Amino acid sequence: MIEKLSATIFVDYKNKNINMNEKIDNVMILWETFQDMSIKRSGLKQSSIQTFETTRKSLMKFRLWLISNGKDKNFVLSYYYLTHEGIDDFYEFLISEKLKNTTIHKRFIYYKKFLYWLGDKGYIVNGVVRKIEEPRLQTIQKKVVYLTIEELQAFYRADISNEGRIAEEVRDSFVFACFTGLRFSDLIKFNWDEVEFKENRIAFVSQKTSHLTYVELNNVSKNILFKHFKSKSSHLVFDIPKYTITYNKILKRIARKLRFMRIIEQTQYSGT
Repeated sequence: MIEKLSATIFVDYKNKNINMNEKIDNVMILWETFQDMSIKRSGLKQSSIQTFETTRKSLMKFRLWLISNGKDKNFVLSYYYLTHEGIDDFYEFLISEKLKNTTIHKRFIYYKKFLYWLGDKGYIVNGVVRKIEEPRLQTIQKKVVYLTIEELQAFYRADISNEGRIAEEVRDSFVFACFTGLRFSDLIKFNWDEVEFKENRIAFVSQKTSHLTYVELNNVSKNILFKHFKSKSSHLVFDIPKYTITYNKILKRIARKLRFMRIIEQTQYSGT
């Protein structure tokens, strides 16, 4: 019943013949439903869940930005607005946030996914969504920066006990990943069942490839496992943050403490 009513509202709003019910028209309520359903059904990676959340926050800030730029203070994001003038306005808003083009591109992908979902549910006309073109933004492949072997050794051997237990967990897990090739998505769910001490290896199913992978342990990775095996009652090998942004902040804090001071030049585009 709501879907049919909402589809009617879309048409009437376009002709501006009726006053819209704010609760039905407020797309932020529907975004939460869309986000929850997408996460539950798709088994998304943590990075994708983060993008959902940051896009939701962007839409909330977008409405406030529109009001500060001349919209009525009671302005509500509507289906019709988002599929028409809202597209260019949202792009302009993201540019004003000084986001990198790679980030803007990600936000637009999720923006369009949401509009497709609204179309599938009958809130808007699907054909309109399919005509939406993403802004053509110039991007450049990000340079991958590696630690030198000397830096990695210093990182591993440093006394960071005064930084707290979580910092040690993050440091050890990072070094373990360097010597085994585990991705972050595999690291956060790496458990003792995947450790085969007798065979001197780990055996895990990579989340990204869904393939069973065997990795031989060397002295460093083995020592890290022994250290955590003695002190852990948890099923997980490493007790680390589940989001990369938190994990990376801790790594950077440790690196600053160790005075890793190389100058790295990166080139990124924002807008045109």
